[in-house]
Amino acid sequence: MEEKIKKVFQVTAAIALLSLGGIAHAGTWRTVAGLGATETMPLGISGNNIVGVYSVSGRDHGFVCNGLAWKTVDKPETDLTHAYGIDGNNIVGLYRDWTMATHGFLYDGATWTTLDKPGATSTYAEDIDGNNIVGAYYNSGYHGFLYDGATWTTLDKPGATSTYALDISGNNIVGNYVTGGGVSHGFVYDGATWMMLDAPGATSTHATGIDDNNIVGYYYNSGYHSFVYDGATWMTLDAPGAYSTFATGIDGNNIVGYSWNEEEGYQGFVYDMTPVPEPSSIIVLLGGLAGLIGIRRRRA
Repeated sequence: MEEKIKKVFQVTAAIALLSLGGIAHAGTWRTVAGLGATETMPLGISGNNIVGVYSVSGRDHGFVCNGLAWKTVDKPETDLTHAYGIDGNNIVGLYRDWTMATHGFLYDGATWTTLDKPGATSTYAEDIDGNNIVGAYYNSGYHGFLYDGATWTTLDKPGATSTYALDISGNNIVGNYVTGGGVSHGFVYDGATWMMLDAPGATSTHATGIDDNNIVGYYYNSGYHSFVYDGATWMTLDAPGAYSTFATGIDGNNIVGYSWNEEEGYQGFVYDMTPVPEPSSIIVLLGGLAGLIGIRRRRA
């Protein structure tokens, strides 16, 4: 009998642990704010490092933070700097000079390299993965690009009036394109095939980040909502208390972005998709285990 009870206990404990993994209802939201900013907008993530834009006294500055230390990323002698993407020590983004011209940049923590697409009047470097940088440039319209450090490749979705490449992971690039009717659609492009990404029920969709099979972004349907799409399922992400939520980057289970409401303006967030068990379910499971322990003691 004792051996049977032990086996029942072991099986029930295993079921309890499996159940804990299946009863998750939400991840965890954390606020991202620092450097005395009035507004903070995280735009990219790599490991523990987050890059983005913060505003003080109406002026925009780039930043990088690792969860503890914050550092301003401002290209010297410029009007403003936005940090959009990060991979290892390399940060990409844009800066605006005193003539109001916009240039892309690559910054490795010591050296600033200007990235200007030949023939373009403005260039925006949006993300980096290894040696590959994606973004957009303007020349009689907006065009996406892929730059490998030597060659610039234009990325124009067939039939689109504008294309914006916003994130890259391996061979896959995500972004959005605009059709003649002015409607914005998300896309994923693997170097050969363009696949449209439209959130169900949305009137516009922007794909802003990709990591393995997960794509994040935001869509409009009576307000702006963020999403994560794994190739089969769309999940909406609305920051607590926000009127609008914009997911901008993903690495593993962590999604960064910013939300907006009238009281606080734009506020940054990190959303951890790691499942959180329902407290009531934990109590029920622990209660069942406690009952078995009680039976074991009475049998002893």
